Amino acid sequence: MRSQAWKLAYWLALYGFGLAVSARMNWGGLLGLPSRVLGFLLIGLAFALSASAGRHLRLYGKSRPGGFGQIDRLVTVGIYSCVRHPNHLGLAVLSVGLALALDSLSHLIVATPVQVLGVVAFVYLVEEPEVRRKFGREYEEYASRVRGLVPDVPCLFENLIPRSEPRG
Repeated sequence: MRSQAWKLAYWLALYGFGLAVSARMNWGGLLGLPSRVLGFLLIGLAFALSASAGRHLRLYGKSRPGGFGQIDRLVTVGIYSCVRHPNHLGLAVLSVGLALALDSLSHLIVATPVQVLGVVAFVYLVEEPEVRRKFGREYEEYASRVRGLVPDVPCLFENLIPRSEPRG
């Protein structure tokens, strides 16, 4: 539980930084309404990525019902066949979407790169080592086939929604 608390604090600080930058710095807008529309579309995509990842983990990641985050099977199907870290990809997309939805040049130039680098750092310094320890060789084989944060885009859009029911 302590591990989950520091991870939550990390994400709140990272995204709080972006909102603080947008509030404090006003370098002008981007494209007005088109920027906001694109931003909200990206935010929707970010939530769809996260929701799909959560559904796939719930359907395929547990051998028995359990608490939040208690995955005991490596999920390599559906959205996880397109990108290893769809939740984190969603967070990176969310960063860009927020900057555009806020129509904030300062957020796009200052906060978004910091947030995206924060996502990448978290994935490769925290998430990857944890998953490699937990699943070992099975994860190594999976990682050799599927990229970490750069998705196979056609595959991603085909697999946003799980198609089958959980295994019994």
